[in-house]
Amino acid sequence: AVDTARVMVARAPKGKESQEEIKMFETELAGMSTALQDVKASMAKENFPETQRNAKAVQTKADDLKNQVQAAIDRYQELKAKRKGGRKK
Repeated sequence: AVDTARVMVARAPKGKESQEEIKMFETELAGMSTALQDVKASMAKENFPETQRNAKAVQTKADDLKNQVQAAIDRYQELKAKRKGGRKK
Protein backbone atom coordinates (compact mmCIF):
# COMPACT_ATOMS: atom_id res chain seq x y z
CA ALA A 1 0.00 0.00 0.00
CA VAL A 2 2.85 2.39 0.78
CA ASP A 3 4.53 1.60 -2.53
CA THR A 4 1.26 2.23 -4.38
CA ALA A 5 0.84 5.55 -2.57
CA ARG A 6 4.44 6.45 -3.44
CA VAL A 7 3.80 5.74 -7.14
CA MET A 8 0.58 7.77 -7.09
CA VAL A 9 2.34 10.75 -5.50
CA ALA A 10 5.13 10.53 -8.07
CA ARG A 11 2.59 10.51 -10.91
CA ALA A 12 0.39 13.26 -9.47
CA PRO A 13 0.13 16.32 -11.71
CA LYS A 14 2.58 18.96 -10.59
CA GLY A 15 1.41 22.49 -11.11
CA LYS A 16 1.10 25.75 -9.25
CA GLU A 17 -2.15 24.62 -7.65
CA SER A 18 -0.77 21.32 -6.37
CA GLN A 19 2.79 22.09 -5.17
CA GLU A 20 1.95 22.46 -1.49
CA GLU A 21 -0.33 19.45 -1.53
CA ILE A 22 2.34 17.27 -3.12
CA LYS A 23 4.88 18.39 -0.51
CA MET A 24 2.40 17.36 2.18
CA PHE A 25 1.94 13.97 0.49
CA GLU A 26 5.72 13.48 0.36
CA THR A 27 5.99 14.34 4.06
CA GLU A 28 3.30 11.77 4.86
CA LEU A 29 5.17 9.18 2.78
CA ALA A 30 8.36 9.86 4.71
CA GLY A 31 6.45 9.31 7.96
CA MET A 32 5.06 6.04 6.64
CA SER A 33 8.55 4.87 5.68
CA THR A 34 9.69 5.53 9.25
CA ALA A 35 6.63 3.67 10.57
CA LEU A 36 7.47 0.71 8.33
CA GLN A 37 10.93 0.59 9.89
CA ASP A 38 9.22 0.40 13.28
CA VAL A 39 7.09 -2.49 11.99
CA LYS A 40 10.23 -4.31 10.85
CA ALA A 41 11.93 -3.67 14.20
CA SER A 42 8.99 -5.02 16.19
CA MET A 43 8.85 -8.05 13.90
CA ALA A 44 12.56 -8.68 14.46
CA LYS A 45 11.87 -8.60 18.21
CA GLU A 46 9.03 -11.07 17.60
CA ASN A 47 6.57 -8.65 19.15
CA PHE A 48 3.77 -9.76 16.89
CA PRO A 49 0.83 -7.91 18.50
CA GLU A 50 2.72 -4.61 18.17
CA THR A 51 3.79 -5.54 14.65
CA GLN A 52 0.20 -6.19 13.65
CA ARG A 53 -1.07 -2.93 15.22
CA ASN A 54 1.65 -0.87 13.58
CA ALA A 55 1.22 -2.57 10.21
CA LYS A 56 -2.52 -1.90 10.25
CA ALA A 57 -1.90 1.74 11.13
CA VAL A 58 0.53 2.12 8.23
CA GLN A 59 -1.95 0.40 5.90
CA THR A 60 -4.71 2.78 6.97
CA LYS A 61 -2.48 5.83 6.49
CA ALA A 62 -1.38 4.61 3.07
CA ASP A 63 -4.98 4.01 1.99
CA ASP A 64 -5.96 7.48 3.21
CA LEU A 65 -3.04 9.01 1.33
CA LYS A 66 -3.99 7.17 -1.86
CA ASN A 67 -7.52 8.57 -1.55
CA GLN A 68 -6.17 12.09 -0.99
CA VAL A 69 -3.87 11.82 -4.01
CA GLN A 70 -6.69 10.52 -6.18
CA ALA A 71 -8.90 13.41 -5.06
CA ALA A 72 -6.12 15.85 -5.96
CA ILE A 73 -5.74 14.23 -9.38
CA ASP A 74 -9.49 14.44 -9.93
CA ARG A 75 -9.52 18.14 -8.95
CA TYR A 76 -6.65 18.81 -11.35
CA GLN A 77 -8.47 17.03 -14.17
CA GLU A 78 -11.63 19.06 -13.48
CA LEU A 79 -9.69 22.33 -13.53
CA LYS A 80 -7.96 21.29 -16.72
CA ALA A 81 -11.30 20.44 -18.34
CA LYS A 82 -12.82 23.78 -17.30
CA ARG A 83 -9.88 25.67 -18.76
CA LYS A 84 -10.38 23.90 -22.07
CA GLY A 85 -14.01 24.90 -22.39
CA GLY A 86 -15.57 22.18 -20.28
CA ARG A 87 -14.30 19.22 -22.26
CA LYS A 88 -13.00 16.28 -20.25
CA LYS A 89 -10.33 13.99 -21.59
